[in-house]
Amino acid sequence: IANDNNANLPYPRLDESIARSYAEHSTATLKNSLYDSYIRAFRWASDRIGDEGIVAYVSNGGWLDGNAMDGFRLCLVEEFDHIYCFNLRGNQRTAGELSRREGGKIFGSGSRAGITITFLVKKKNAEDKCQIRYHDIGDYLDRKQKLDIIRDFGGIGNMENLWRTISPNKHDDWINQRSEEFLNYIPMGEKDSKRNKEIKPRMFAIYSNGLKSNRDPWVYNFSKSDLAECMEKTIEFYNNEVKRYKKACEKNDQNEPILDNFLNNDASKISWSSTLIAHLAKGSEAVHDNINIRESVYRPFNKINLYSSNIFLDRPAIIKRCFPKLDTQNLVICVSGTGASKDFSALMVDTLPDLEVVSKSQCFPRYRYLTTEAQGNQSALEMEETKKTRDDNISQETVARFREQYQDSALDTDAVFYYVYGLLHSPDYKSRFSSDLKKMLPRIPLVASPDDFQAFSEAGKALAELHVGYEDAEGWPLTIHIDENKKEAQTGQTENDSPDDEALYQVKKMAFGGAARSPDKTTIRYNKHVTVEKIPLEAYGYIVNGKSAIEWVMERYQVTQHKDSKIVNDPNKWSDNPRYILELLQKVVTVSMKTVEIVSDLPDLDISE
Repeated sequence: IANDNNANLPYPRLDESIARSYAEHSTATLKNSLYDSYIRAFRWASDRIGDEGIVAYVSNGGWLDGNAMDGFRLCLVEEFDHIYCFNLRGNQRTAGELSRREGGKIFGSGSRAGITITFLVKKKNAEDKCQIRYHDIGDYLDRKQKLDIIRDFGGIGNMENLWRTISPNKHDDWINQRSEEFLNYIPMGEKDSKRNKEIKPRMFAIYSNGLKSNRDPWVYNFSKSDLAECMEKTIEFYNNEVKRYKKACEKNDQNEPILDNFLNNDASKISWSSTLIAHLAKGSEAVHDNINIRESVYRPFNKINLYSSNIFLDRPAIIKRCFPKLDTQNLVICVSGTGASKDFSALMVDTLPDLEVVSKSQCFPRYRYLTTEAQGNQSALEMEETKKTRDDNISQETVARFREQYQDSALDTDAVFYYVYGLLHSPDYKSRFSSDLKKMLPRIPLVASPDDFQAFSEAGKALAELHVGYEDAEGWPLTIHIDENKKEAQTGQTENDSPDDEALYQVKKMAFGGAARSPDKTTIRYNKHVTVEKIPLEAYGYIVNGKSAIEWVMERYQVTQHKDSKIVNDPNKWSDNPRYILELLQKVVTVSMKTVEIVSDLPDLDISE
C-alpha cells in the first residue's frame, strides 16, 4: 500500500543490472520481489568483485526456494564458482506444523522471514562448473539452539562433513525440487512459460486470483449498514482528491510529476494503492451505490459483506469471469497459489472468494461467463441480460480423455469437476507432490481404475456439499453451558429464550479452555456467559489454509477495530439470528468431522501409467 509513502528508492543503474540478469532469466509473471533491498545488495556486490572475490551475506532466505527467484538462483550459478548456503530456517510467515518445523526466529521479534548465511566465491580463470554446498540447520529448533549451533561451528571450514552438494534441476530448483512425473499430468491451469513451451491442454479454460483490495477494512464488513456508511465517506474523500488533483494539474504548467507528494495519506480516511492512484490520475470519480454490496467468502467458513467496486478492488477480474451478476450461480475450487507460505489447501465456495481464502488463492470455476454481441434492436435491459452467457469451464477435450481412460461414454463434466476436488484432498497426492504444489499449480493425474475414479468423484461431491453448504449442516451435539442460567442444554433445545438472548450470545473473542500454553481444545470459552464443551479432538484434523476449520471460526468471528482507520468490524451484526455464531461453531464441527471421515476413506493414489 502507498499510505506510508515509503516506496523503495529508485536505483536506476542497479535496477537495470537486475533487469538484465535476475529478471531476464526469471519465469515469474510478477518480479517485484527481485528489486527488494537484499536482492539489490547481492547484485551490487556481484557487480563489483570483478574476476575474483567473495560475497558474503546474512539475509532473508526467501531467495532459496521462491518461485520468482529462479532467475536469481540461475545467475548465481552462472556468475560464481562455489556457493555455500547455510539455511537457518525460522520462516514465521508459515502456520501450523510447518511453522513449528521452521523453529525460532534468528533475530527474535525483529524478523519473521527465514534466514540464510550465504558465501559466493568467484575464482579467476576457473573452468569447473559451479559447486553448490548446502546445509539445513534442522527442524523444531528454537532460537537459542540455532545460535549455539552457529557459535559451535565457528566457520564454514568446520562444517566440511555436513555440506551436501546440490544439483539444480532444469527449473533452477535447489531444494524441494519438483518432479518430472508431475509435469506429465493435466494442468488445471497454466500460463505461457519461457521454459515450458509445450504446454499440455489446460483442464480449466479460465482461472483467476481471488479478490485483492489492499484496503480490506474499508471494503469488507459483517454489517451492511456499517459498510455502506464507511464506503460513502471513503468515496467522498477519494472524489475530493480527484478534484483536487485535476485542479493541481491545471495549475502545473511545467507538467511535473506532482503525484509523488500530492496525495493526502491520512490512513484514517483511505488506504491508497498503485491501482487506486492510477484511477485518480485518470480522473476516475467513484459513485456510491449500495448495489455494489455483495456476499463474499473472506476466509474459510467466513462469509462477509464486500463493496465490489472496480475502483476500490485491485484485482476484480474474478467478478466478471465467475460471478458477473448478483444472482450468478457458480462453484469455484480455490487452491493455494504458487509460492504460498502455507501447506497446500483446496476449498470450494459458491460466492466471491478473497485472495487469502486459501493462501494466494487461484480460483477455478465450474462455469465461465462469456460476453456476447447484443443486437441493435434490443432494449437496455435485454442487452444486459444477453451480455453474459454461461459455458462449461472444463474443456471437452479433458472430458473426452477421462471417458476414453475409463471407457465410459456417460461420464460427464460434473463427475470430472468433483473428481478434481476429491483428488486435491487426497493425503497421498498432497504428500507425494508437496514440493510441486509449492512451485506450480496442481496437475491432475488419472487414477488407474474406474472404481477409484468413481470413489474420488463421489468423495469430491460429498466434500463440496459440506464445504459450500456449511451453514445448512446439522450442528454437532456439543455441550453448551450457560452460566447465567445455571443450566446445561443443547443449542436448539434450550427452554424459552429470554429477551436478553441477543446480549447473551454476543461474542467478542473466543478462546480455548485451559491455560494459554496448554490449551484444552475440547472446550471453547465462547463469551463470559457461554462455554462450549466436548468438542471432539478429531475435528481439528480438518486443516484448511494452515489451521483447523474450528480455529478459523474462532479467529474470524471476533470484534476487531482497524488500528489506523478505527473501523470496527463486528461479527454479531452478520445475522439477525443472535445464536448464528454459536450455531456456526457447531456446524463447522460437523463439517470437520465428516471431512476427516471422507478423506480417510479415499483410496490410495494408484496413478495410471
